[in-house]
Amino acid sequence: VSTQSTGSLCVMSDPSHQVDFLVYGASGYLGQHLVKWLKAKKKNYTTLSTRLQNREQIEKDLDKYKPKYVLCAAGLAGRPNIDWFETNKQEGIRVNVIGALNIVDLCYLKKVHCTFFGTGLLYKYDEKHPLGSGIGYKEDEEPNYGHDGPYYIQLRLVLEKLLQAYPNVLNLR
Repeated sequence: VSTQSTGSLCVMSDPSHQVDFLVYGASGYLGQHLVKWLKAKKKNYTTLSTRLQNREQIEKDLDKYKPKYVLCAAGLAGRPNIDWFETNKQEGIRVNVIGALNIVDLCYLKKVHCTFFGTGLLYKYDEKHPLGSGIGYKEDEEPNYGHDGPYYIQLRLVLEKLLQAYPNVLNLR
Protein backbone atom coordinates (compact mmCIF):
# COMPACT_ATOMS: atom_id res chain seq x y z
CA VAL A 1 0.00 0.00 0.00
CA SER A 2 1.29 3.44 -0.87
CA THR A 3 -0.09 6.73 0.26
CA GLN A 4 1.10 10.07 -0.93
CA SER A 5 1.19 13.53 0.51
CA THR A 6 2.25 16.55 -1.46
CA GLY A 7 4.10 19.42 0.14
CA SER A 8 1.99 22.52 0.53
CA LEU A 9 4.47 24.47 -1.55
CA CYS A 10 4.64 21.84 -4.25
CA VAL A 11 3.47 23.01 -7.67
CA MET A 12 1.90 20.10 -9.52
CA SER A 13 0.56 21.74 -12.68
CA ASP A 14 2.35 19.34 -15.03
CA PRO A 15 0.02 16.41 -15.80
CA SER A 16 2.97 14.01 -15.46
CA HIS A 17 3.19 14.99 -11.77
CA GLN A 18 6.93 15.56 -12.08
CA VAL A 19 8.64 16.64 -8.86
CA ASP A 20 12.21 17.55 -8.01
CA PHE A 21 12.33 15.55 -4.76
CA LEU A 22 10.65 12.30 -3.79
CA VAL A 23 10.90 11.61 -0.04
CA TYR A 24 10.61 8.16 1.53
CA GLY A 25 10.48 7.93 5.31
CA ALA A 26 8.96 11.38 5.82
CA SER A 27 7.16 10.31 9.01
CA GLY A 28 10.35 9.41 10.86
CA TYR A 29 12.66 11.68 12.81
CA LEU A 30 15.03 12.54 9.95
CA GLY A 31 12.27 12.51 7.36
CA GLN A 32 10.24 15.10 9.26
CA HIS A 33 13.26 17.40 9.30
CA LEU A 34 13.84 16.85 5.59
CA VAL A 35 10.26 17.84 4.81
CA LYS A 36 10.59 20.96 7.00
CA TRP A 37 13.73 21.92 5.10
CA LEU A 38 12.10 21.30 1.70
CA LYS A 39 9.12 23.47 2.72
CA ALA A 40 11.37 26.25 3.99
CA LYS A 41 13.33 26.21 0.72
CA LYS A 42 10.06 26.11 -1.30
CA LYS A 43 11.16 22.96 -3.12
CA ASN A 44 8.90 20.90 -5.37
CA TYR A 45 8.53 17.58 -3.52
CA THR A 46 6.23 14.70 -2.68
CA THR A 47 6.34 12.37 0.31
CA LEU A 48 5.37 8.73 0.02
CA SER A 49 4.78 5.96 2.52
CA THR A 50 5.56 3.08 0.17
CA ARG A 51 7.18 0.19 2.06
CA LEU A 52 10.81 -0.34 1.07
CA GLN A 53 10.15 -4.02 0.40
CA ASN A 54 7.59 -3.13 -2.30
CA ARG A 55 9.90 -2.84 -5.31
CA GLU A 56 7.04 -2.79 -7.81
CA GLN A 57 5.36 0.20 -6.12
CA ILE A 58 8.66 2.07 -5.80
CA GLU A 59 9.15 1.63 -9.54
CA LYS A 60 5.62 2.97 -10.15
CA ASP A 61 6.37 5.94 -7.85
CA LEU A 62 9.53 6.77 -9.80
CA ASP A 63 7.71 6.46 -13.13
CA LYS A 64 4.78 8.60 -11.97
CA TYR A 65 6.70 11.46 -10.32
CA LYS A 66 9.91 11.38 -12.40
CA PRO A 67 11.99 12.92 -9.61
CA LYS A 68 15.42 14.44 -10.09
CA TYR A 69 16.35 13.34 -6.56
CA VAL A 70 15.18 10.70 -4.12
CA LEU A 71 15.72 11.31 -0.42
CA CYS A 72 15.46 8.05 1.51
CA ALA A 73 15.24 8.27 5.28
CA ALA A 74 13.10 5.13 5.54
CA GLY A 75 14.01 1.98 7.41
CA LEU A 76 13.64 0.15 10.69
CA ALA A 77 15.31 1.41 13.84
CA GLY A 78 13.92 -1.30 16.10
CA ARG A 79 11.39 -1.13 18.91
CA PRO A 80 12.12 -0.12 21.55
CA ASN A 81 15.75 0.00 20.36
CA ILE A 82 18.25 -1.79 18.11
CA ASP A 83 18.14 -4.89 20.33
CA TRP A 84 14.88 -5.71 18.51
CA PHE A 85 16.98 -6.86 15.54
CA GLU A 86 18.46 -9.74 17.55
CA THR A 87 15.10 -11.55 17.45
CA ASN A 88 13.79 -10.14 14.15
CA LYS A 89 16.75 -10.75 11.84
CA GLN A 90 14.85 -11.67 8.69
CA GLU A 91 12.57 -8.62 8.86
CA GLY A 92 15.63 -6.47 9.47
CA ILE A 93 17.28 -7.89 6.34
CA ARG A 94 14.12 -7.45 4.24
CA VAL A 95 13.69 -3.79 5.16
CA ASN A 96 17.14 -2.39 5.98
CA VAL A 97 19.14 -4.23 3.33
CA ILE A 98 16.90 -5.56 0.55
CA GLY A 99 14.41 -2.69 0.87
CA ALA A 100 17.11 -0.05 0.86
CA LEU A 101 18.68 -1.68 -2.20
CA ASN A 102 15.29 -1.66 -3.95
CA ILE A 103 15.21 2.14 -3.89
CA VAL A 104 18.90 2.57 -4.68
CA ASP A 105 18.87 0.06 -7.53
CA LEU A 106 15.70 1.42 -9.13
CA CYS A 107 17.08 4.95 -8.91
CA TYR A 108 20.25 3.71 -10.59
CA LEU A 109 18.29 2.05 -13.40
CA LYS A 110 16.24 5.22 -13.94
CA LYS A 111 19.26 7.55 -13.64
CA VAL A 112 17.96 9.31 -10.52
CA HIS A 113 20.26 10.56 -7.78
CA CYS A 114 19.49 8.98 -4.40
CA THR A 115 20.57 10.44 -1.07
CA PHE A 116 20.40 7.66 1.50
CA PHE A 117 20.27 8.58 5.18
CA GLY A 118 21.98 5.76 7.04
CA THR A 119 23.39 5.63 10.53
CA GLY A 120 26.37 7.00 12.41
CA LEU A 121 26.23 4.01 14.71
CA LEU A 122 29.04 2.32 12.79
CA TYR A 123 31.70 3.92 14.95
CA LYS A 124 32.51 3.79 18.63
CA TYR A 125 34.84 5.88 20.72
CA ASP A 126 38.43 4.65 20.90
CA GLU A 127 41.92 5.90 21.72
CA LYS A 128 42.10 8.00 18.52
CA HIS A 129 38.55 9.32 19.01
CA PRO A 130 37.98 9.68 22.77
CA LEU A 131 34.55 10.62 24.14
CA GLY A 132 34.18 14.39 24.46
CA SER A 133 37.29 15.18 22.37
CA GLY A 134 35.37 16.47 19.36
CA ILE A 135 37.58 14.33 17.11
CA GLY A 136 35.35 12.79 14.47
CA TYR A 137 35.78 10.04 11.95
CA LYS A 138 36.64 10.66 8.31
CA GLU A 139 34.75 9.19 5.37
CA ASP A 140 37.65 6.93 4.41
CA GLU A 141 37.99 5.43 7.90
CA GLU A 142 36.60 1.94 8.19
CA PRO A 143 33.76 1.54 10.68
CA ASN A 144 35.18 0.20 13.92
CA TYR A 145 32.10 -1.25 15.56
CA GLY A 146 32.98 -4.63 14.08
CA HIS A 147 31.01 -7.50 12.61
CA ASP A 148 30.59 -8.98 16.09
CA GLY A 149 28.48 -6.02 17.25
CA PRO A 150 24.70 -5.86 17.48
CA TYR A 151 22.80 -7.31 14.51
CA TYR A 152 21.49 -3.89 13.49
CA ILE A 153 25.07 -2.72 13.00
CA GLN A 154 26.03 -5.90 11.16
CA LEU A 155 23.20 -5.20 8.67
CA ARG A 156 24.30 -1.58 8.25
CA LEU A 157 27.88 -2.68 7.57
CA VAL A 158 26.67 -5.07 4.85
CA LEU A 159 24.53 -2.30 3.32
CA GLU A 160 27.45 0.19 3.42
CA LYS A 161 29.55 -2.19 1.29
CA LEU A 162 26.74 -2.83 -1.18
CA LEU A 163 25.95 0.88 -1.61
CA GLN A 164 29.51 1.47 -2.82
CA ALA A 165 28.58 -0.24 -6.12
CA TYR A 166 26.08 2.53 -6.95
CA PRO A 167 27.56 5.76 -8.33
CA ASN A 168 24.17 7.54 -8.07
CA VAL A 169 24.09 7.32 -4.26
CA LEU A 170 25.19 9.75 -1.60
CA ASN A 171 25.26 7.74 1.63
CA LEU A 172 24.98 9.99 4.67
CA ARG A 173 25.78 8.74 8.13
